[in-house]
Amino acid sequence: MMAELVLMRNFDRSNSHTISSYRSAGGYAAWEKAKTLEPAAITDEVKKSNLRGLGGAGFPTGMKWSFIPKTHTGPVYLVVNADEGEPGTFKDRYLLERDPHALIEGMLITARAIRSALGFVYIRGEYVEPWRRFSAAVKEAYEARLLGDGFDLRPPPSRAPSASRRSSTTSRRSAACRRSSSAAPRGSPGWGPRRRAARGCTPSRGA
Repeated sequence: MMAELVLMRNFDRSNSHTISSYRSAGGYAAWEKAKTLEPAAITDEVKKSNLRGLGGAGFPTGMKWSFIPKTHTGPVYLVVNADEGEPGTFKDRYLLERDPHALIEGMLITARAIRSALGFVYIRGEYVEPWRRFSAAVKEAYEARLLGDGFDLRPPPSRAPSASRRSSTTSRRSAACRRSSSAAPRGSPGWGPRRRAARGCTPSRGA
């Protein structure tokens, strides 16, 4: 008997990162149901489902939501951490690339449950393609009026450095390489090819 796919259920679908593909697989149906429930009722449903976090502790999601004081009068922010710094883990990357609307729908439901009007997603700088896919999905969700009606989502800023920033970085690196090269005599052990490469300098012939 094969195990039921949950997190990866849409990964193999064609154009799984688009809103049309997600909706054709039943996406956003849970959000439509959640809109008919009071926040406390949503939390109770999640507690009954035994939904848990994907961190090492596997902490119950509904219980975590219930920790937010019911009498809190200030803003409540929903923050998703997609840094994924643990060695050998790629769950956040694949979810952002292949099923970003699942994350958006989950955030919509969570926001209603905890009474949040604004959410943020942190994506590590190396995840350029996941950022592009997720940002495109956020744009689709706004165009479909799923976002912007009581809950706003702020994707992280662009991951692609500007041409001027790349040029400035390259110029500074080249100048540093020239200074280091002139300070160390040719043939000295302190300026071999490995040392130059470690500093981001292209080894020159005879170095």
